[in-house]
Amino acid sequence: MDIVLVNPGDGGEIPCEHLGIASLKSFIIQYGFCADILDLVLENLDINSAAQVLINLDPHFIGISMLDQTKARGLYLIDELRHCGYNKPIIVGGYFPTFHAKEILENINAVDFVVRGEGEYTLLDLLCYLTGRSRKTLAEINGISYRLAGKVQHNAPRPLVQDLDSLPLVDRKYARLVIKKTGHLRVYASRGCWGNCSFCDINSFYTSGPGKKWRSRSIANFVDELEHLKRTFHCDYFIFNDDNFLTRSLHNRERARKLADEIIQRNLSVKFEMMCRVDSIDRQALLNLKKAGLQRVFLGIESFDQNHLDRFRKGSTVRQNLKALIRLKQLKIDCIVSVILADAFTSLRTLIIQYYMLFIIQRKYFNSKNCKISINEKLELYRGSDLYHQYKQAGLLTRDHWLDGYDFRLKRLTCFRLKIARLEKKIYETITNWKKNRLKSITFKPFSKSNKNLELQLAKISKTKI
Repeated sequence: MDIVLVNPGDGGEIPCEHLGIASLKSFIIQYGFCADILDLVLENLDINSAAQVLINLDPHFIGISMLDQTKARGLYLIDELRHCGYNKPIIVGGYFPTFHAKEILENINAVDFVVRGEGEYTLLDLLCYLTGRSRKTLAEINGISYRLAGKVQHNAPRPLVQDLDSLPLVDRKYARLVIKKTGHLRVYASRGCWGNCSFCDINSFYTSGPGKKWRSRSIANFVDELEHLKRTFHCDYFIFNDDNFLTRSLHNRERARKLADEIIQRNLSVKFEMMCRVDSIDRQALLNLKKAGLQRVFLGIESFDQNHLDRFRKGSTVRQNLKALIRLKQLKIDCIVSVILADAFTSLRTLIIQYYMLFIIQRKYFNSKNCKISINEKLELYRGSDLYHQYKQAGLLTRDHWLDGYDFRLKRLTCFRLKIARLEKKIYETITNWKKNRLKSITFKPFSKSNKNLELQLAKISKTKI
């Protein structure tokens, strides 16, 4: 085994394939390397068990992908591997290492190399160098950071992969397991994001190297994968993993139409979800996609306060937020609405408006129980985001450490109201669980004469006042 690529996970996420390490595996295999992936979440492994699995496999190299949410488990796994005697090179990559390469190499001797940005060609060059298959020197490998004579070296950034069709289909080692647990698979039709939000580090990740930051696969190439997955795994529900599936250009409607036509012509009969911004919601594009199987849209609304949106550099308006929700309601397409309640400048008045608007949304614009609100009570700061640097310069940070994370102070009344909201949520969940348990504790014999008023009894219990 040349290399095992690992997703440490954070232990609490919804089971899904890690398309990043799955793509790396497929890519380097086609160049003759023997590779495997290990997903601690899907394998249900704790850190100690995962370390033993890797020690038993004894690969020449281990690669670990980390996000800010998974860095703790990833670094703990590295420490455990060294403690168990693994003395071969360890490579890390992903969002967290890309923005913290210097700190990782200065403070964690167990890490040998950091792959920054997109990893396919960078990892290939690095493996070729380490195995003696390449004449390139370490300094000639773009996109890596490493130690040389005790000092951290950052090589030039790697250009982004412009032709996504040239990449092989991602490895589907865990596809059957994921379908069994969730009933769907994730696929991607594009990479990058064309937005410019100040709170997000996706932009910085894809602008860390030269090249167009938003790129898409051809329609034929993408639908080929959908067809392959349906035929191979009998899966007909997909989540499009693109950061922004739609664009706001004239090309948007044409691309949506071509995709819908391709799916319909092949008679695939699939269903899917996607993510997009409110300013890319186009009636005709959504109509075409609905005919092809679109079920739900993850909508990055973020706020119903214009000052809030302007601080986030969303480039959208509250009016556009409401128009997008109305459009989805009219077309009977479900939605997941993503909202950030508070940043460092959010007043109590703005917070109350946010709560009120969320109440209105649930009541007026949701089509079914599949519609949801994804709430981030407090803005999460990332090193790669522009907002982090703004807060740092303004002296608003209360925690600023590459490993412990980043935090900022809220306005006093806003902070107090959020705490009350958390308490209200706990009380509501407690009451809801009590009612559910009360229902479960009552058993009914289906053919008993005494159960003629079953619906009446259930209704009475559900309306019990506590």
